Amino acid sequence: AAPEASEAVLAKMGTVINQTKTAGGETLTLNAAVWDGGSVRLSLTAKSPNLPTVVDRYTWLSSEGCTAKMPEEQWKAYVENKVESESAGLSKEKRDQWLQYLMEQGQRQTGELRPSLHLASREGDTVQLSASMIQDPYLEKPEITLHIENVEITGQGMEQPGTRSGDYLLKGPFEFTFTLDKGLSTVKYEGDVPVTCGKVPLRVRKFSVSPSIMVVDC
Repeated sequence: AAPEASEAVLAKMGTVINQTKTAGGETLTLNAAVWDGGSVRLSLTAKSPNLPTVVDRYTWLSSEGCTAKMPEEQWKAYVENKVESESAGLSKEKRDQWLQYLMEQGQRQTGELRPSLHLASREGDTVQLSASMIQDPYLEKPEITLHIENVEITGQGMEQPGTRSGDYLLKGPFEFTFTLDKGLSTVKYEGDVPVTCGKVPLRVRKFSVSPSIMVVDC
């Protein structure tokens, strides 16, 4: 009913980016990011004249050519804060060993900041993509560089002719650098509200809302 108002509300829930990069006739736009304090969700729009015949939301993608990283000084601070926050009960020696291990592993090997791409929809030569990755709240405004290339189709969730494993959705390469706004805290409500779902009486006791999910306890 009020698209402009909705856009304004959604913009406050995340980071509006709107960066567009072009490579080999392909165009990729990084629309926005939402950081809930535990993970980052990214919205992307890709346009290519060479999309495989059948590509839809059941298409599985490989994210091997996709990476994300912070500047080294931020990564060091992130790891130090992570170890300090999660090492309750450990000796100083164990904390130092863990810190050293994480630094030696580097950003790519720790399991964090590893984007996973998913295809949301397709219309003509345009596809909507989402990506997600772990990003704990150990820095207030981390700078992220997202690199995407060789996005390969690995299979189809439902039988569809015309799409083969090994086809490429996007070749790239594309690279975006942006700063995440501070992750929004989950908003929690408590109360005692009777509702009816169909013919089933329920009593809602509490629910929590984040930018990506709502959990109801009833």
